[in-house]
Parts: sequence; C-alpha cells; structure tokens
Amino acid sequence: MKIIIYQNREVYKEESKIGNDSENKVETLEFEFPEEYEDFTKYIEFQIKGEKYVDLIEDNKYVITREVAKYGKIKTQVVLKKNTENDVMIFKSDVFTLTVSNSINATENLIYTVGVDLIEKIVTKNNEQDTRLNNLELDNTTNKENISNLQNDNTTNKSDIKSLQDDNEVNKTDISNIKQEQTTQNINISNLQTDNTSNKSKILVLEAKNTKQDTNIQKNAESIAEINAKDTAQDSLIEELQTKVVNLEAENTSLKNQIPSGEATGNPIHLSDSSDMECEIVVKGNAEQETVTDNLFNNTWEQGLIMSETGENIDSDVMIRSNYTRIFPNHLYNISRNKYSSYMSYRFYDKDKKFLGTQLTEGMMTYSTSDGRMNANESSMTFTIVNTNVAYMRVTDASNDLSTIYTLTTEAINPDYPSEIVTVGQNGSVEIEVCNKNLFESPLIGYAIMGSNTEGFNVNKISNGVTYIAKLKNNQNYYIKKNNNIGDRFRIVLFNDYPVSTTYLKDAIQIISDKNLSKYGFNSDKYNYVAFTVNADSIYIGDCLAQLELSSTATDYIPHEEQNYNVDVQEEMFEGDYFDLENGKEVHNWQKVELTGDEKINLITNQRFQINLINANLPIAINAYRKINAKSNYFKGAPLSASNVDNMTAVNYDSLYMRVSESTTLEEFTSLLKSKYDLGNPVKVYYKLAEPRKLDLTENQKQQLQALQKAKTYKNVTNISMSGIGTLKVNYKKDLETLFNNINSALLS
Repeated sequence: MKIIIYQNREVYKEESKIGNDSENKVETLEFEFPEEYEDFTKYIEFQIKGEKYVDLIEDNKYVITREVAKYGKIKTQVVLKKNTENDVMIFKSDVFTLTVSNSINATENLIYTVGVDLIEKIVTKNNEQDTRLNNLELDNTTNKENISNLQNDNTTNKSDIKSLQDDNEVNKTDISNIKQEQTTQNINISNLQTDNTSNKSKILVLEAKNTKQDTNIQKNAESIAEINAKDTAQDSLIEELQTKVVNLEAENTSLKNQIPSGEATGNPIHLSDSSDMECEIVVKGNAEQETVTDNLFNNTWEQGLIMSETGENIDSDVMIRSNYTRIFPNHLYNISRNKYSSYMSYRFYDKDKKFLGTQLTEGMMTYSTSDGRMNANESSMTFTIVNTNVAYMRVTDASNDLSTIYTLTTEAINPDYPSEIVTVGQNGSVEIEVCNKNLFESPLIGYAIMGSNTEGFNVNKISNGVTYIAKLKNNQNYYIKKNNNIGDRFRIVLFNDYPVSTTYLKDAIQIISDKNLSKYGFNSDKYNYVAFTVNADSIYIGDCLAQLELSSTATDYIPHEEQNYNVDVQEEMFEGDYFDLENGKEVHNWQKVELTGDEKINLITNQRFQINLINANLPIAINAYRKINAKSNYFKGAPLSASNVDNMTAVNYDSLYMRVSESTTLEEFTSLLKSKYDLGNPVKVYYKLAEPRKLDLTENQKQQLQALQKAKTYKNVTNISMSGIGTLKVNYKKDLETLFNNINSALLS
C-alpha cells in the first residue's frame, strides 16, 4: 500500500485496508515524504491496547507483521527526526488508522493448528494399519502350520485345505493393499514433516524478528520519551522567546515613538534630516491645466512683402512675410517678437483665405498700441479680433531677418482653445522613487551631448560616451561632484525636454567654464533637466563617477541608491483623492463626465445649458453656490453665482451647467458636443461630489500599498518623488545625530 505524507501533516492512503481476503499474507507499506524530509530518520508508531510501539522505517518501506496485523484496526502515526548542531528537529504526521483484512487475522496460528492435528491423525491411522498387518501375518503363520498338518492328513482334509488356501489369497491381497496405503501415508507424513520443519524455521525467524522489533520498539520508546522531553523544553523555550519578542517589539515601538518625527508634503520631497528607518508615504491625487496656450504663431518666413490693399505676395529684399496662422474672433491675444528694430503689420483672411484687410481696416480689431501694430523698439502688444469673419492672420516685418521668432498666446480653456486636464494615474498607475542624496542614476553608456551654446546641442551615439541625466526642481541650488580621473573631458548642460537619441536639445545651455575643479555649484533657474556628459576616450568607463545633490554645499561622493514602488490606479485621481489602505478603499471626491451629445440637455437661455445629474444617473454634486466646483477642457470652471460668464461650466447639487459665448440653439450645442466626441476630443467635465465614491482596492493594490509602507528613508538626506503631478505626504523619523548637530550649530552661532 502506498502512503503519502504531506508538508501540512495530512496523510493519503492508496487503499482503505491492508492485506487481501483471498491470500494469507502480510502487507508492505511504501511511504512518500516531502523532499525536505528525505534525510530525516523515519519511525512508525502503533497505538495498541493503550500502549505505543515504535519501529524504524527503512528505505521508505515498512512490512506489517502478523503480530501487528492481528489487532485489526490500528491507530498509526509517522515521526521524522533529525539531529542538528544545537537541537533536534521533529516532524509528526496526523494520526491515521490501518484496517487489516480478515484473512490475515484468521491465519495468525494457521501453521501450528493445521500441521499438528493432521500429523496426529495420520500417525494414528498408520498405527492402526500396522496392528492389522501384524495380526494378518500371525494368522498366515498359523494357517501354514495348519496346512502342514492338513497335508499330513491330506486324504481326509483336502476340502479344508482348499478353503484355507482361498482365505490365504484373500489375506495376501489385503496385506498388499494395506502396505500400499501405508506407503502413501508415509509419503504424506514425510511431506508434512518437511512442511512442519520449514514452518518451524519461518516461525523461528519471525520470532527472532519480533524480538528485534520489540528491542527496537523499546529503544524507540525511550528515544520518543527523550524527544517528547525535548519537545516540552523547546515549547517552553519558544514561549519564553515569543514573550521576549513581544516585549522587545513593545520596547522598540516605545523607543521609536520617542524619536522626533518629521512631516513633508509635495512632489518631489527633499529631506535633509532623515534617519535610516521606515517611513509612511501617502499618495494623493492632483490636477493641473494650462490656462494659456502654447505659441500659436506659424514662424515659417520667406523673403517678400504682402500688399496692404489686396493681400497679394510681392517680391522684396527689404521685408519678410510669415505663413498663415489660425486665429479666432473675440479672444484677447498677446503677441511678442525677439527682434524689434523696425516696424511690423498684420494681414487678415477669412476661412477660405480670402483677404479681408489690415489692422487699419475699420471694424477689424482693437489693440493696445497707438496704430494697431508694433513699431521700432516695441517688442509686444495685445489685440482682439472683432470681425467675426476672420479665420487667418499673416505678418510682415521690416527687420528683414528670417531668424525672427514671434510668440502668439491667448487665454485657454474654451471651445476654440481647449486645454486638457492632467490628473494622477491617467496611464493606470503611479511610480514612487525613494533615493539617497546622489540624484544621478546609472549613466547612459555610449551616448554623449555634443555642441555649443551658439550652435545648440544634440545627443549623439559615441562608443566611449557616458552621460548622467537627472530631473531638476526649478530655481534650486545644486552641486555636482566628479571623479578626479575625468579631468576636463566633460560638460554640464541644462535643458527642458528629456532627450531622445540623436535629438536636438531645445533651449539647452552649457554651464561651468572652469573644468579644473572637482565640484560645481549651480542654480537650476527655469530648467527641468541637467546632464553631466563625459567623452571617456582615455578613461575607463567605470571610473566616470559623478554625484548630483540638492544642496548649497558639496559633500562626499556616495553611490546612488534607490527604492522603487508602483501603485495601480483604478480611476484617475483628482485633488483630494487618495488611497485608504486601512479600510481597503480608493477614495474619489470628483466625478468625470465625457459628453457625447446624446445626453438629455435642457436649454436655459440661448447661451446656457443644463444637465440634470439625477436623470443622467450621475452622483450628486457638492452644494456650494459661490465656489468653483467644476473643471473642463473646453469650459472655464466658475461658481454658479457667476453663471453669466461666457465659456463657463458650473455645478450645484443636482445640476451641471455650461454657457457658450454666443447665441446657440439646443441642436447646435448638442451637435458641437457630438462632433468633438466623434473626432476623439470629447468635452470633459469634472465636478466635486457631495459624498466621496469609495472603490474596493484590488488585491494587487493592497500588496503594492503594503510594500510602500515598508519604504525606508536614508541617513541625513532622502529624495522622494512620484511620476506625474500627484502629491506625496511623508511621515518620517529624524536622524538624532543630524538633529543634535543642527541644534549645536544653532547654539554656537
């Protein structure tokens, strides 16, 4: 029978009984143990009539003897033991029952009972045959004497002799039959004696094995008693150690609570007094939206001018003219130029690019300058197009410099100039990084930044190039410290957009002219990134070590260390949204609505529209009449009290409102919504809820947030950042040495 012992102590038996009802035999148990217990010494323990008997399991097999099998149902347990250097390892299976087939129990003393009785019967019968034979032989002798006498008296007794001869023949036949039967019985006796001798030998072997097993059982019983004693001692020791652990944890918590704590909020967060202990990091939502457009002007210039009467192009070597720039009426624009040694002027066109006039055309525009254009030494102005037919604008400039750059911006967040709202977790997750003071992560090998402040900079593939890149906080003081082996074969470049291979770095500038120093301090100003790039032709790449730290002074170099965490986000997180790990919730205080044009929309006035939230099966909004509780990519958020503001959206309790800038029918408004939805740029509205929505955290989120709670700060300096625009809140323990030094410095000063 196969028996499997599992790690959790459970036992699997291949069959319900041992033995076979049709055979008189014992049973072999074949055991299978977990791999980690293969080198343990294995015992089998039987509980019989209130006593325990233990025997050794050899080669994962054990033979059930008749001496054991005769007890029918046997409670059994497997014990594994392994001596280690300082202890004894014990494993005990669950107790299980072995049920023995009737055939084994019934044949316990079969050899003695059947063999002895049969032999006695055969011997008795054989003795009886011997007696009968002896009697017959005696009769035969007598008969012979009688025959001799009768022969002497032959004449008178012939008839008697004949009778006696007949009787003698009969007796001879009987004697032959008896001898034949006796021979058969002798053979049977011989066979039985042989079987009996064999059985006696087997019985002696079994008795010897039983004696050995009894000895082993006694020894094992003593070992088990010793093991049980050690178990008891170990249990006591474990309880004592557990008590000590509880006490130490309580003491550790008490000591930890006595260490001064710090709190910081932001993204990124820079700590200068942290200890190397666990901290608590809370992830919060946030939202950002550009309120001013990027540069709208088409800075594609060509030589020539544009006629003010017809709008036609004319060749000229004293003027430059721009390409068409899209523009809308009723928006206040701000325009500026980087070169302003001479005058400029405007040309305006309709949607079919048909010429409409200039800045001097009546009813065309309002402006902030004296004559509607920028003259010499005027670098900027504002204007508003009032002619509703205007769709395009061009510019002529007498500077005659094709490198002239114009910048045209206007207030964003309206149907003409939408502005997307950036939230936390729009890509489905957020990443949190915790690192030490060295902000330079592993460098890019095989890349270097080439160029100059006059010619610009590019990221190029160079076999021996080594480039460190790090994100900066604006207008902060930093220090870079380099390995002395680098010498002067490096440059430090500030720029705004993260570079891609062989990509031009926009608005990049090289800093640091004295390359003989080992450390360099700088202010990040308006720049978002810094690169420390080395041409390592004569330097082992592994020696190109550098450190960037957010500090006004340089400190000793240490390698960059970091911890990275990722947290899934079910729905993008707005201001005030957060994770509640204790209660297993992702909490949202804002609702997002994408309008398709198919909603039930009510016309309030010829410019103002309303959606009933209850009828739209949307959650109720906060009831705050004079506060801004809504945002949109196409409409400005405004309080409901300012419902007369053009291009606005507002919300209050059960209603969402939108107002456009000109008279619009309900059909025109829903068509506007539908067209933007069909183009993949739907109108989105976010509004603040009266009651937060709480989503159940997924199991993956729970594991991620639990891992985040085990994040540790670094001694003295820790930098914590999160991808995107989210906000972090960190509770941490301060470093006592740093705290003491700061207090001491303050007292000495």
